[in-house]
Amino acid sequence: MFRNATLGKKIGFGFAMMSILTIIVGLAGYFGLTRVLGEVEFYKNTNMIESTIASVKENTDQYFLHNYDEVRKEQEAARRQAFARIEEGEKLINELINSSTVGESEREKIADAMRELAAYKNVFTKYVASEVKKIEAARKARNISSDLTKQIIKGDLWVDEMSAANQILTADSITYFNRPLESVWQKVTADLGKSKKAVDYWYKRVENSDELRAIGNAMKGLRKDFESTLSQYHTEVLNQKKYQVLMDKHKENIVNACAALGRTSAEKLQKQARSSLIWIFSVIAAALLIAVLYSVITTRGIVGGIMKVIEDLSDASEQVTAASGQVSSASQSLAEGTAEQASSIGETSASLEEMSAMTKQNADNASQADHLSNESLANLKNANASMKALIQSMEETSTASGNVAKIIKTIDEIAFQTNLLALNAAVEAARAGEAGAGFSVVADEVRNLALRSAEASGNTQELIKDIIQKIEAESGLVKETDERYRDVFLSVDKVAGLVKEISAASSEQAQGIEQVNKAVAEMDKVTQQNAANAEESASASEELNAQAEQMIGIVKDLSALVGGSSKGSGIGDQGPGITGDQK
Repeated sequence: MFRNATLGKKIGFGFAMMSILTIIVGLAGYFGLTRVLGEVEFYKNTNMIESTIASVKENTDQYFLHNYDEVRKEQEAARRQAFARIEEGEKLINELINSSTVGESEREKIADAMRELAAYKNVFTKYVASEVKKIEAARKARNISSDLTKQIIKGDLWVDEMSAANQILTADSITYFNRPLESVWQKVTADLGKSKKAVDYWYKRVENSDELRAIGNAMKGLRKDFESTLSQYHTEVLNQKKYQVLMDKHKENIVNACAALGRTSAEKLQKQARSSLIWIFSVIAAALLIAVLYSVITTRGIVGGIMKVIEDLSDASEQVTAASGQVSSASQSLAEGTAEQASSIGETSASLEEMSAMTKQNADNASQADHLSNESLANLKNANASMKALIQSMEETSTASGNVAKIIKTIDEIAFQTNLLALNAAVEAARAGEAGAGFSVVADEVRNLALRSAEASGNTQELIKDIIQKIEAESGLVKETDERYRDVFLSVDKVAGLVKEISAASSEQAQGIEQVNKAVAEMDKVTQQNAANAEESASASEELNAQAEQMIGIVKDLSALVGGSSKGSGIGDQGPGITGDQK
């Protein structure tokens, strides 16, 4: 049935089949790309979780560092940011675990990360509560120390040793509040023993005085409360160290879980990409194979039928060619058309002259355009050189800003060391008693200046980082602009080449039109000769009519093959009419 179908139906069926194959290939690519995009989304979400966990660690570290009274606001801000990042991480993990693209193994790993993050949050909450207890204990200890100092002053007699011990204890306690190290706590413990010994010794000396004995009892109570408060503070310090170890452990587990998810996601992404490519190329190969087979079969069927008609047509055309040579050289219709052709040739000659003038003008314009494009090319070269100089200048500026940032960091380290020295000086001044009171004031001022220097250097460092980021962003924009200049430079260079080719083509066109003018003159001569030979066509008319009838029959067969039999019948009906008219 398909072999007997018309040529139009065969071609139409081929186009329909190719359209269907194209749709199949497109759908295969779409579904493959959809799966790959799902894996990409999973990989992106995993990276976002890792980034959020890193931010949590950064904020908690800032919270640990801001444990001085002067930076409590920064500590509270770091705490809020840490909990906000933890909540953000929980939200991302919940969204990821509920995603339809997550498999069972990935869901288990995500659940592990969620549990570790919840444990991290719980431990950090305990750490914050412990920090609140520490702050309260430190405040209470300072108040008790102040009350104890007032009682010592009331004692009046034999209080020098007790006052010195209390000052040393107070100074070491403040040091421990700022730097809760075990070595400092050992000194505080020793100071507590010395203070207790001094108070007990003073109490024995004044216990016979009712007034001083009451003061002594108050001193003992305050000293005991002070020792209890310091012990509570030390307990919270030890708890916080445990909490930090647990937080580091949970954070490491979260990072490991996210890293495992990242590796799994990357492997799935690569696997899905490979399978999608294999599927797409397999469908394409199958479509190509089907198309090639169909084209071969269809071509053979079409060519086989046409070749038979062509063979018959070739035999008849040899006879028609011999007769048509005489008819074309001497037919009467050619004689009538020769006069019209002569008139047309005259008009054509005039038009060619106008075209010649316009072509010369185009050649001149093309030459001017070539000159202008060369000037534009030179200007773009200069602009490109200026842009490279600008990029180099911005890179040097960025390098200089980085060096300044290193200097600021050095100043910040010096300020930190100065602060430590000032604290040590304050302790030594406290131990020296009244003789070191002035030196203690100077040490406090030096410490304040060191803190201000650290704060100023930190602000300056942030500004320099911001400047470096802006310079890098501007450098990127300048580089992008340089790339655009290069593209414009290449485009102008191509335009210049095209203009040169247009100029050369216009010159050649002008020469060609001159040759056409000469050819038109020759055609005029040939036309006159054709008019003289028109009468010779009558003798070949009868032979040409016989061959024409045979040719019409062959054309009918070819028309039926392509599905146009009605047109072939019309041609066949006209054959006898033409013969009668020519006779």
